Amino acid sequence: MERTVSNIARDFSDVIAVIRGSADLVKLKLEVHHPATIDVARIIRASEEAAELTRELRSHVFLEESV
Repeated sequence: MERTVSNIARDFSDVIAVIRGSADLVKLKLEVHHPATIDVARIIRASEEAAELTRELRSHVFLEESV
């Protein structure tokens, strides 16, 4: 079970990295006062939070496997 959760977390982490990378590229191409700037910032913030949750999940699984 732990291995499956760990694999899913790793795959999810990869998806988050693509989302974050795409949002960063969009941010670079937008003018500072473009209306979408706020939405892109929200996407970046959400991807950071999701990445942190994924790290916590993988850390928990690692601790469970060590016991």
